[in-house]
Amino acid sequence: MTLPRASLAMNLIAPETPESRLRSETGSPDATAGKQASSGDTDPFMDLLFSGWNPDLPEPSVLDHYIDVFFKCDPCGSRVLHKPSFLAAMKLTPKDPDFPHSAILHAICASASRWYPQNVITLPDSTRRDQFAEFHASKTRQYIDKTMASGEDIFSVMQACILLSWYFYQEGRWVEVWIFAGFQTRVAVPLRLNYPGTFSTHGNNSPGAYLAPPKDLRDLESRRRTWWMTILFDRIASVGGWIHAVDERDLGTELPLRTEDFESGRQIPSNTQHLGQADVYTRHPPQYTDSFLLLIKAVMLFGKVTDFNVRGNLRAPTAPSKNQNPFSLAGFKELDQLVCEDFIANLPQIFRTNNGVTQSPDGGSTLDTDLYMVHIIPHAATITLHNPYIDFADPSNISMTRCVNSAKQILNAFYTVSQASLDITRLHPFVTICWYLAAVVLVQLCKHYIETDEQEKEARIWGEINVLR
Repeated sequence: MTLPRASLAMNLIAPETPESRLRSETGSPDATAGKQASSGDTDPFMDLLFSGWNPDLPEPSVLDHYIDVFFKCDPCGSRVLHKPSFLAAMKLTPKDPDFPHSAILHAICASASRWYPQNVITLPDSTRRDQFAEFHASKTRQYIDKTMASGEDIFSVMQACILLSWYFYQEGRWVEVWIFAGFQTRVAVPLRLNYPGTFSTHGNNSPGAYLAPPKDLRDLESRRRTWWMTILFDRIASVGGWIHAVDERDLGTELPLRTEDFESGRQIPSNTQHLGQADVYTRHPPQYTDSFLLLIKAVMLFGKVTDFNVRGNLRAPTAPSKNQNPFSLAGFKELDQLVCEDFIANLPQIFRTNNGVTQSPDGGSTLDTDLYMVHIIPHAATITLHNPYIDFADPSNISMTRCVNSAKQILNAFYTVSQASLDITRLHPFVTICWYLAAVVLVQLCKHYIETDEQEKEARIWGEINVLR
């Protein structure tokens, strides 16, 4: 099985090869390297190859730098990897079976290049591409194709696939995003990652799980996080109204542990919360709650809204409109209460009163991108739920009030991160969709003010729209 590929002129992107590393910055052969080889001295690069090093990877010191950038900056794919053990494994010889899989290392190089770009070129269609990133993304895909044919190293390669998927999302490469969103879930389900404990040998007449039972707590948590990042990617990629690849009712996997517990390796009992519990969005046990756990819940809450919209419109005789009272629809009132009121109101106080941007002792600001998203995703979900029913001509229209308030809250959050002079490239990439949804409401409101000739209000809204451009 080979993944479909978007049309990209790969011949325009010069791949990095072992030979290219022996060239100078101008591209001509490095005279120093040539003299060293001809004099019979030991060639460091050849020594590296004999040690088992993959010649398609950067040299160790360069790769270590990209790994460091990846864990510091990437807000998505890095969640599936156990950082302490991963860094320890990098110190092993490349021939050691515990050395990180090359597919993961290539995916890390592609992902980290967003914060450390090299050799950016412009393609004929004006698309900008980083040659280094493209080479390593291509290498990752080769491992994915190979594994889909043989099944070899399937879990490690699936993790690499997740890293690469989030890279494509951050780059706005939507064809590849949609391909990989469906691909990942179809791989994860036969691995039984959607079962409690990420493993099962019973339940139906299909063959048993492809993966053996988790060998320890770290392995178990890595599988849980891999599964949940797959599901989050599916929900986020489906924001335009796609049917989700895996129904919420088929998600039996427990929520993961807190990040600090996962990385510390402490023997913590598994999280008892799962999506089958009615109060999972409003009850947050302190020992199993951090920003990342709340982000999972917020994204899944958004998924409930897109589920509701897709299923409601599937067989409806007409599209939803402002002339319709949505609260008469089955399930709408309860979903509105959960999304617009209960989720944020029931956040633990330490998370409810912190919007993700805090002052550091040195006078600067720090960003918790997960918590920042936890505070704006419910507002994006509110807009997605209510937007079809907005009637600006009716001051009592609840959907209009809900959407305008949510758009303002998203705008205020944007002001907060902008005024703190933080690097917005460190934000979760889903934030751009939230900004877009807020802008959609503001554009509709501006149109209303134009039609009613309220020029002062129109000018104010134009200013807010321009902020989000």
